[in-house]
Amino acid sequence: MQPFGLSQRRALLADAPVLTIMALGLALFYIDGLPLPLRLAGLALFAGLAALQPAGGLISVVLTAPLYLIPTAVDMFGRAWLFPLHEVALLLTTAAVAGRWTIQVARHRHAVDFQLHLRRVYAMGGRYAPHVLLALAGIIGVVIAVPEGRSAALREFRWLIAEPLLFYGLGRVVGVSRLLLGSALAVSGAYVALIGVLQYGELDLAPLLGEKQAFSENIIDVDGVRRVTSVYGHPNNLGLFLERVWPLAAVIAIGVRRGDVVGDVVAHTNRRSDVACNVATLLLFTCCALLALAGVGVSFSRGAWLASVIAATVVGAGWFLFRSQDRQVMRWSALALAGVVIAVVAGLALTLRGGPGGGSTDARLLLWRESLAYLQQHPFGLGLDQFYYFHNPEFG
Repeated sequence: MQPFGLSQRRALLADAPVLTIMALGLALFYIDGLPLPLRLAGLALFAGLAALQPAGGLISVVLTAPLYLIPTAVDMFGRAWLFPLHEVALLLTTAAVAGRWTIQVARHRHAVDFQLHLRRVYAMGGRYAPHVLLALAGIIGVVIAVPEGRSAALREFRWLIAEPLLFYGLGRVVGVSRLLLGSALAVSGAYVALIGVLQYGELDLAPLLGEKQAFSENIIDVDGVRRVTSVYGHPNNLGLFLERVWPLAAVIAIGVRRGDVVGDVVAHTNRRSDVACNVATLLLFTCCALLALAGVGVSFSRGAWLASVIAATVVGAGWFLFRSQDRQVMRWSALALAGVVIAVVAGLALTLRGGPGGGSTDARLLLWRESLAYLQQHPFGLGLDQFYYFHNPEFG
């Protein structure tokens, strides 16, 4: 199947009005200065449309996940409650899907074969064994946490295990395209990178989104360079996110270029709208890849730079071996140029900010040695999110 085929893009364009209204509903809830009834109305609008289009709810989760450090505040019952937008979207989408399933069961309750459903559950047991083991490991991580850190362990279980598994389960139930979710991830990386690039140019838009729940500044001058955080709490978090996004966007763009654009131009020379759709898709993901790559650059994260070198090598090798249909001279020339760029970037990453021994290298080596000691003392782990409690003398 060709990546991001024309039928998928047409379906996305057809659903674009619904997705836009869902985004508007979330935006109304997210803006702190609006009256509470209007914000709740926006939430209700999103929930109603999520019941009609659950895939849109999952796309909204991906698009808003980078804003987890900038939650919205809602004043209720005499205190301010903080709600990360992606968690709100996930819970409402879950409720919408559960509501639809309940209505379907109620309408066809006489035709429901519970034994058939039980056989299906047993059949899926092997397929979902890794997911069950992940949940079990998380539960153990909560149980073995120190009493003072049990609430932190539960929060980490919710963030890193329960909600990702819930998202995965909804994706399988709804049947949303993984490529569509990957495309939403590419778009989310593009706007996160754009905020970071503008910060590097001394235009900080992050405060307009809300109050960031982090202790660091948005722009950090360290080791002779200016590093930016975008919507995150540290430049390394920005690099860690975008080093995964730009290769995904680049691969989608290459797939559209080789799998769809050329073929559609030949097969549908008279269908200008289809050609325009292909070109627009190609430009979108090319821009997403370039923006995310620029975000990696302004993060000045040496690890993200080296990871990007590895990703560029893998993507370039795949294009060279399997995708490129150009002349041999052009292929070898492009490969040589890519090799030079990769070598230069790798050299900069290794010499950046004082070289491999500069920055936080000593602290990292200390933490690695400490981790080996903890593995000997606690072979089953310390529990989820227990770093603070095992490093604060107040907790023994």
